Amino acid sequence: MELLPDEARATLPPLYSQEHAADPVAHLKFFTPDSSWTWFATEGSPEDDDFRFFGYVIGLEEEWGYFVLSELQSARGPWGLPIERDLYFKPGPMSEVLARYRRERGGQGFSPTLFSCSRWRMPRRPTASSRRPTHPPS
Repeated sequence: MELLPDEARATLPPLYSQEHAADPVAHLKFFTPDSSWTWFATEGSPEDDDFRFFGYVIGLEEEWGYFVLSELQSARGPWGLPIERDLYFKPGPMSEVLARYRRERGGQGFSPTLFSCSRWRMPRRPTASSRRPTHPPS
């Protein structure tokens, strides 16, 4: 299965385009058929010879973060199955997508605390003032 065909790539907004959205839209869903890992892509852009996504990842933890197409293509689940794109995924605001995801798995619905703070996203690129020295000052 091709994870990012041209028609799927065309639906994905570029990186940083939803940065200030209160409830960003998830456009693509990837998953491991032989484990519980899931990636919801909200944005993406070509980067060098790869494609970088930003979205919500459900694995050992749940967190916002970046992931790249080449890693999705090369990763395998515990039984050796490749990651797949959910062909029946319906894009929508993350609050609705996560509520649907949890309901389908018999869990609780969406928890509004996920978006209750202004830090729904991971920090983007470090600024000069936020960079820490790699060695202690002399």
